[in-house]
Order: sequence, then C-alpha cells, then structure tokens
Amino acid sequence: MEKPQPVLPASKQATNCAHYDRNCLLLCSVCKDFFPCRFCHDSVKCSPSVAAELRHKFDRASVAKVKCKLCKHVQGVARECESCKAVFGKYFCDKCKLFDNADKKQFHCDLCGICRQGGRENYFHCVTCGCCLSLSLKENHKCIQNMLTSGCPICLEEMMYTREDCVFLPRCSHALHKKCFMELSKFSYQCPMCFKSFVNMSHAYSQLATEIAGNPMPGEYQHRNVTILCNDCDKYVFVCGVGKLMLSFTSWEPGVLRVGLTTVSYTHLTLPTICSV
Repeated sequence: MEKPQPVLPASKQATNCAHYDRNCLLLCSVCKDFFPCRFCHDSVKCSPSVAAELRHKFDRASVAKVKCKLCKHVQGVARECESCKAVFGKYFCDKCKLFDNADKKQFHCDLCGICRQGGRENYFHCVTCGCCLSLSLKENHKCIQNMLTSGCPICLEEMMYTREDCVFLPRCSHALHKKCFMELSKFSYQCPMCFKSFVNMSHAYSQLATEIAGNPMPGEYQHRNVTILCNDCDKYVFVCGVGKLMLSFTSWEPGVLRVGLTTVSYTHLTLPTICSV
C-alpha cells in the first residue's frame, strides 16, 4: 500500500481522504480540529514544519464528535447523521471509531483490540502470538510471544497496527512487511532475525556439492571431522573432511531467486498475510 499522503486540515476545506471512503470528519481530542482520518491528521500535525511541542498523533479511540460531510452537522459517534440521515460508513465499528464504505471484509478482533480486513472466517487469533493469523497457519506455525508488537526487522516500523500487509516466513514464523520481504528476497534467502532459509536450497546445495567433489581436501585433512549446527533444522551434524553435506529440502513449488550472482531454486511463496484497517 502507498504511504499516507499529506492533506490540509478540514478547516481549510480538505475533506477528501485517500485512505477511507467515509461521509464524516473526526474531531481530534487534542487539537480540536476535524480531519478525514487519523493518517490525514498525522501527516499534518506530525510534520517537521510543526513545532516539536505541538506535534501529536490522532487517538481514534478518544473520538467523541464527528461532523457530517454533507450537512456539516456535528454530533456524537454513530453510524449515520442525526440531521440528514446520511450513512457515514457501511462498515462501522464503535470500538475503533472506524467508518468505511469500501468492502474490505472488515472485522473487529477484541483480543487484538483493532479492526482487521480479509474476513473473520479466514483468520484465527493466536493468544501466544498476540495477533490474528491466517487459518492456513493454525496448525502450522511457530508461536512467538507477541510477534507483531516489535518493529519490522527491515524498516523498523510497527506492524501490529499497520495498514501494510505483513507476512510470516515459513520456517521460523518471523513477521515483516510484505513490501520489505519482496525487497529482501532480491538479494537474500535468509530471515533477517534468525537467518533460517526461506527458500528451497536444493539447487544451491547441489552446486556446492559439485564444487566440493571437484576440489577434494588435502590428504592430511580428509579424515578430520567437525560438528556443526544446521541453522535450518537446528540439528547437530558431522561433516567430514571430504566435504559431505547434509541436505534438507522442502516440497515447495520451485521458482527462481537471484542471490548475488547465483541462481537459487526456491518456492514462489504465497505467504499468509494480515493487516489492520
């Protein structure tokens, strides 16, 4: 998704919003100005041009007043205007003070404390992970305590309340923004947190085995063994001096990933995603 674009305050007649399709403006409890949404507010009130002591973020949970875009009537938070009866949003969440006419299959998760999109029937809430996850991960993910409360390991921006898609890597379940993953996959094949491979390394390992077979170790080292810990399967293995390899492959659908100058066979993953509204 695109980054929120700066807009003028509603007091200067800027009532359009690039983030939500709604028929009302929200009153900020701090600056007492009306804005189309929290992103429009933050792009103005948190900009470098605003004095540091006056910068503040929009707390939509504290919204108590809204203004109808059509008749300018100011009232308490509700689904429709008390004056002209215009519906502020086909989807309305009183807990999040969220209005949206676009159908994104929104749903509110009480355990997350926010609204998410994608359809309640397609997600479940993992108490240990502290977030909603795709049903495809219900019996197939590694629990990480409050996994989305930390920042994305690539851009360091928060993930719990982001409107960006977040993905979960297949071996380790570490999360990062989908757009950050797509950039990472252009030059790396490892999770930035634990360095487990998120691609099928069979082709790379076969290339490495061929190179080792063509370059045998000197005689005095051929009978020496070392113990290494496989980063992908977390098992200790013995590697002898002639360079035998322990290969651990998956059945992922093959694709192509370029890592530096090496072409590595990997899955063209359709990773489970989640984002807030």
